[in-house]
Amino acid sequence: MRKLARFCCVMMIMAALIVPAFAADETNVFKALTATADGEKDGTTETSDEPVLTTGTDTDTEDGTQAKDRLPFEIKAPKYVFADRVSKEGESQEINVAFSKDEDMMEFFKLSEEAAKDLITSEGLMTVKVSAQIDWAIDNPEAWHADASWDTDGKNAKGDRVVGEWAYVDINPDGNRLQSVRIFTDFGNTKSKDNKAWNGSGTVKGWKDIIAKELLASKGTDSYYINWNAHTLYVRVRYYVYTVDNDEGLAKNTYLSDWSETVSVGLGVAEYDGYGMESDLPVPVLSGLTVDDSDDEVGPVIEFDAQIDEAFTKNALQSEVYGGVGHLVFAIRLRQEGEWRVIYRDAVSGKIRVPVTEILEENEIYSDGDAVEVYGFAWIDQYSEIGGIWYGTLGGSFSETLKYGVTDVEPTLEPTATITPEPSGEPTPEPTGNVDPAKPTPEVIPTETVVEKKDKDVCPVCHQEIDPQILGFCMIYWGAAILVLLIIIVIIVKAIQRKRDEETDILFR
Repeated sequence: MRKLARFCCVMMIMAALIVPAFAADETNVFKALTATADGEKDGTTETSDEPVLTTGTDTDTEDGTQAKDRLPFEIKAPKYVFADRVSKEGESQEINVAFSKDEDMMEFFKLSEEAAKDLITSEGLMTVKVSAQIDWAIDNPEAWHADASWDTDGKNAKGDRVVGEWAYVDINPDGNRLQSVRIFTDFGNTKSKDNKAWNGSGTVKGWKDIIAKELLASKGTDSYYINWNAHTLYVRVRYYVYTVDNDEGLAKNTYLSDWSETVSVGLGVAEYDGYGMESDLPVPVLSGLTVDDSDDEVGPVIEFDAQIDEAFTKNALQSEVYGGVGHLVFAIRLRQEGEWRVIYRDAVSGKIRVPVTEILEENEIYSDGDAVEVYGFAWIDQYSEIGGIWYGTLGGSFSETLKYGVTDVEPTLEPTATITPEPSGEPTPEPTGNVDPAKPTPEVIPTETVVEKKDKDVCPVCHQEIDPQILGFCMIYWGAAILVLLIIIVIIVKAIQRKRDEETDILFR
């Protein structure tokens, strides 16, 4: 009996220890942004089953839904990818690769840990891990390095890791629209036996097993590098998503996006050089201005659609890679007599939402029905390259101004009798203004009559209609004659005056 009691006590103590430990592990697995695929860090129960790879079709779950449909965002290939040299110096091989994220993926990574936990739990998931993978090829755009091991986080069929630092399979995405990663960093001392990145270790392959010798240039006596002035690097990016179901089976699923479009850098690749003039920037097209007051927590929200050329969206992100930035800038005014307030948004097409509180000054109040006006323009800040010189900023032309709750009063035009329409083509004149019906309209006046009347009234010399032409001579002739007469009179007067002075002088001698 004592043995039985002792056994029961031991079991109770073990239960007291195990249950909190399991609960703690269950809490840790909801750290979705830092979970690992093999369960070593995320607290999931490790099983011998390999992850179920579902790249094409989805697996059905017990509740009838498909596993892929329960992810907190749609898996898509990065829309924009850029590859640039960090330095133009010959022995510097480091490359900066930047890739974009869709809006829903970006918003997921911005969630707090608690919010992410609630979201994935509501989808019936225990763990969600997302990674970006960067594949590359040199000189041959088809000589990629991604293989089946990349689909299982760099492990082979036995579960052994086989990829080294040369395989960029586990990049943690952040909450930014554009994320940059440095690849092809220095190989280090290739003569050193401790250089595992170069030599590899066990089942893990090193750089020397991957890079062909003919691609390497010597860097001193103990290392190598790849000269991108002589070679071309091709790059593509995709997303890898690993989940664990929140049920008794703890089913594991792996999802892969498509690869992005291929970009290149190095020999024979033209570099991005930005915009040169403000007139080169596209003009955004705005439409659908309204005010949404359905959200009691946020308050009134100004909404409108903005469309911009996709090329500008891409170039704005490329400028960001170099250290600059591109925006769509919007000016918003309330109540017509108010001041224009400026806001900045990402250079992408879509619906723009601006809470009224974002543009109100201190102690300023918005009332329902207040007029709203909005216009926008493209703006970009540019550098020549990564770490390069600053090109300055450019602002494009303004879009059409949208108006909400503004009543435009059309001006009333008062016609006058002196309106002279400009003909275009062969118009049919219509009498406008205060037209006297007793007078003939212009189209019934013969052209010959108008010409003859004009020739009769205009002086052929000075071409003035007001010239009286005394005795048939132009006033120019009469003016010239009077001028000549005045000159003669002056000469005669001077001569007479001189003669008188000489006589007076003789008389007084």
